[in-house]
Amino acid sequence: MANSKGKEPASNGESSSSSSGGASSASTGQKRSADVAFGVGSASASTLPASDSSGASPSTLAESTSPPDLASPQKKMVIVAVGEGEEKVEFSVFKEYICHWSDEFRAMFASIEDQPGLFLPDETPRAFYEKNTPAAFGLFQRWMLSQTIKDLTGALPPTPDMVRLFVLADDTRIPRLANAAIRGLFEANWCGNDFEEYNYIYDNVRGGSPLRKLLVYQILRLVPKETLREALTRYKNRVPIQLIIDVAIEQSKSMPDMSQRKYTKVVEEFLIRRGI
Repeated sequence: MANSKGKEPASNGESSSSSSGGASSASTGQKRSADVAFGVGSASASTLPASDSSGASPSTLAESTSPPDLASPQKKMVIVAVGEGEEKVEFSVFKEYICHWSDEFRAMFASIEDQPGLFLPDETPRAFYEKNTPAAFGLFQRWMLSQTIKDLTGALPPTPDMVRLFVLADDTRIPRLANAAIRGLFEANWCGNDFEEYNYIYDNVRGGSPLRKLLVYQILRLVPKETLREALTRYKNRVPIQLIIDVAIEQSKSMPDMSQRKYTKVVEEFLIRRGI
């Protein structure tokens, strides 16, 4: 994530998607159906660790306290400029909210306020997040206020935006937000949109990431075997080599189960931590 001077620290995250806040009754019904279909909240033999393969910790304040009450007056706004060049968009957000959900943003705005003269007394503090897209940050803002990435009709966002939302959550250490992206991609039967997206994922998320694991699983589950073999052969120079390796490893481990039609996982198996 970038600070006011444009730096982008790396981090990790996870998330959860719930149908509350601004979601309509239709959205709530769809969420309940999805919970049954994807095993959200179901009993499981094991519990995932509190951090991903990198060992980094999730945001601690959000885990230990409740978010600010929207019915209470919000005293301060901050601006986050997202994107680069002509694509840059400025978002005005409640400081208490964004600082509650992300230790990274809280530390960044605290450092800004500790620098006298950086901003005029009546000027809104501004930070820059150039790595991601305005569409992904917009979903983050929706989620902060309603705890769902779906719109008021219950519709999921486009899958490319959910992919970038996961990367944003990973960067800013927001476990629940990353899980919301994973749940949305799982529900959308996503298995990658194109070679550019494959490369974006393997360039921007670490090995062992839930997003990488989900992509490999969905490719094996949804892409016919012959189609997959042809694609990996014909376009091997355009596909990340690590994706080909990951697919081969997972395929070798799961072939007996796949042949017996038992190769079925629930979304909980791709979350960084269960229960959020």
